[in-house]
Amino acid sequence: MNFEAFHHFQEKQRLFLEEEDAKAQPVIRSAEINDIPDLLLLLPFLWPNHVLDRERCTVILRQDFEPANPKYWILAEVQGAIVGAVSIRIRPHLWSPTPLAHLEELVIDPIRQRQGIGRVLVRKAEQFAREQGCDKVELESGLLRHGAHQFYKALGYQEVAKYFSTDLRQLMSLFGDRDQT
Repeated sequence: MNFEAFHHFQEKQRLFLEEEDAKAQPVIRSAEINDIPDLLLLLPFLWPNHVLDRERCTVILRQDFEPANPKYWILAEVQGAIVGAVSIRIRPHLWSPTPLAHLEELVIDPIRQRQGIGRVLVRKAEQFAREQGCDKVELESGLLRHGAHQFYKALGYQEVAKYFSTDLRQLMSLFGDRDQT
């Protein structure tokens, strides 16, 4: 077999395997502390323009798995590979007799997007929230994530508030301590 024929065969085999892999249904399961290395591979897709500090993120993720921490991770796995994750935090709420669920991270491997994995993960997180006594799930989404906004709206979420943020380092350089009283 010549090189060109071999390359064509390899490409057909790769496409076949991708197609077969795409047909595989994800297994949805609770994350465990030993999933942290795989989560670290997936999380950069959530913030593609940022460099992930693996050491710092490992420390934070380890804290997520401590019993006193009210954060819960749910994973989507296909053929042993984690292809999606959602985290949800349950906390008391001053204005409601029931706790509030906050969807914190939702990330799907770009190759797996638009296959229903995000929808399944969000619905599983909502189920977990109901089991914890929550009546409401909230989330934040970056202003420029228009596709994510449409996704959440399609799941029944509504835009109900504005979210504000400031860079404290920048404030200190502009105003110094004069606002401190």
